[in-house]
Amino acid sequence: MAKKKKDSNIEYEEIEGYKYKIKNPSRKNLVRVYQDMVTDAHYDYVNKNRMMEKKRMYADNLLTNISRAPFTFGWLAWPEDENQMRVINRLAPIIEKENKKKKVKKPTSPKKPDSIKKPSAPKKPKAPKKPTIKSIKKP
Repeated sequence: MAKKKKDSNIEYEEIEGYKYKIKNPSRKNLVRVYQDMVTDAHYDYVNKNRMMEKKRMYADNLLTNISRAPFTFGWLAWPEDENQMRVINRLAPIIEKENKKKKVKKPTSPKKPDSIKKPSAPKKPKAPKKPTIKSIKKP
């Protein structure tokens, strides 16, 4: 998941394809322990509770806190790029899905000319009316 790179006395950590500058290397273990604890708590919470809307939002926020932990605890420096911030805040996949929904349109089939119609079956004649007393008495 994370790769460590070193360029001229500046260390970088690669997370999800982006390089982040290491601010304080001694905080790495603190971040890892926190992420493990919150991950376990998240799985327990999801497995024990019925996921209504508020509980689902809380569980999503726990995952966001896991991805923000290296920056919050001071192990990595906060990025300046908006795309990197979206990845940290777990908004990148949501934005990509919304963009795909907007761009993807169903293919339209070519229209058939209206002049060509299928032949319909001839209508059946109506059954004759039953005779009534009045109609029988008329001379």
